[in-house]
Amino acid sequence: MPLGEIADVKGGITLNKAREVEDPIEVPHLRVANVQRGHLDLSEIKRVVIERSRRDDYMLQPGDILFNEGGDRDKLGRGWVWNGEIPGCCHQNHVFRARPDTDRVDSKFVSYWANEFGRAYFEREGKQTTNLASINRAKLCALPVPLPPLPEQRRIVARIEELFSRLDSGVAALRHAKAQLQRYRQSVLAAAVTGQLTQAWREQHPDTAPQAEQFDLFGTPLPEGWACPKFIEVISEGPRNGFSPQCGSSGNGSNVLKLSATSSCRMLLNDNTVKISIEPVDPDSHAWLQPNDVLIQRANSLELLGSTAIYEGPENRYVYPDLMMRIRVAEPATRKLLAIYLNSLPARNYFQRNATGVAGNMPKINGATLKALPVPFPPLAEQHQIVAEVEARTTAIDHLEAELDRQITRSNRLRQSVLAAGFSGRLC
Repeated sequence: MPLGEIADVKGGITLNKAREVEDPIEVPHLRVANVQRGHLDLSEIKRVVIERSRRDDYMLQPGDILFNEGGDRDKLGRGWVWNGEIPGCCHQNHVFRARPDTDRVDSKFVSYWANEFGRAYFEREGKQTTNLASINRAKLCALPVPLPPLPEQRRIVARIEELFSRLDSGVAALRHAKAQLQRYRQSVLAAAVTGQLTQAWREQHPDTAPQAEQFDLFGTPLPEGWACPKFIEVISEGPRNGFSPQCGSSGNGSNVLKLSATSSCRMLLNDNTVKISIEPVDPDSHAWLQPNDVLIQRANSLELLGSTAIYEGPENRYVYPDLMMRIRVAEPATRKLLAIYLNSLPARNYFQRNATGVAGNMPKINGATLKALPVPFPPLAEQHQIVAEVEARTTAIDHLEAELDRQITRSNRLRQSVLAAGFSGRLC
């Protein structure tokens, strides 16, 4: 049955800052950003001035079904049910409200249907401009909605929400497990760069550590035989900033990495490269990556500042951008040890303390800050052992994280299966 036959569909307030408003009143109103698929995001509510006499025309009522008019194509028809969360709240013209006939229609039944099975209809019927997609009121009113008897609608909704609650609990547990793994990963890195990870190994190999003075790393004593040089003393080349011209999403130029390519302590090339929309970079430019180059994020959020990964791809295939620094280290074990250290909390805390541009701008570190970083530096034999132990543990963590991600994806698919079963009469 068409939505327009079971609900009164209406657009919202058209904002016009240039027009003077007689007898004004300021009201809260919902925008596209507030109306998500299957839930409302009320963390930021804007207010708008309208004529007092028109407030009732746009005021939402509990049970109203909200639909986004458009934006990006995946936002078409996205929405959820208003339950009176904010008194006197209205809606802007990019959000439709459908006020159902409550004697015939359960609001959640319609919204569940539209969010899942109405998507193909909205994508097919939506109007696409250069940058935006939209659905008009007439098309929304024509949205076909299956309509079993009202008691059956309510039974289906209750069963869907019961199963969704179970899935949500399972996903919450999976996400908690992922967070625990992240904490374990950091504990492994911290233990590696302070000598705790290889304490038993050193006891079994007492001859590998020459007698030397004791050093501290940010107040933490380092094992006997470890040095604590400055970063610049243990690298072979760099640091060098990357390529500075603005990168676009089109063009016939060179492949350039996105900053996110190094956010996970390892290179992630898939979906993390774009073409620069200028002439190809000079083949002799230092911005071209070579195998075993170490990339460090010199600008990002404080939490990600200094994220590091080793590039292991082919030479002259990718350019690294200005938001990264590149160093080179000849000794493979030292190279990997530095990457482990730069991703650990001791180094991250150093970068956060020495970042510039924190107030309102993206935090940054410069070459001088990196060069002055104190580095925990064990003998070469222990460097090899640290790298081997860290790689064994992080490989296991990676496998566990991948399995958790698969389970989360499976849970999302199960939500779709629940809806499909509910709207086909197969939910008991």
